Amino acid sequence: MKSKTFIVDNDKFSSSKIEDLLNSKMPELEVIGSLNTTQINAKIIEQQQAQMLILNLNLVNSTLLHQLRQIENPNFAILFIAPEIM
Repeated sequence: MKSKTFIVDNDKFSSSKIEDLLNSKMPELEVIGSLNTTQINAKIIEQQQAQMLILNLNLVNSTLLHQLRQIENPNFAILFIAPEIM
């Protein structure tokens, strides 16, 4: 079974590149959506039962961390990526 994955990035081009890379190199991940930092919230992640968030390291700030802490029973991994590698 594939792991449900959200890509969190404010740049649609970067999100698209990440999704293409995942589809070609990590077929065990199913990208169920892309979110920007204003869209990320506990309800969406919990409703979709995401198992992984792929998060642009440059977007990490106290607001985003607070939003992630709102998730009562986190059952997902977070993979931080640096845009410079793409």
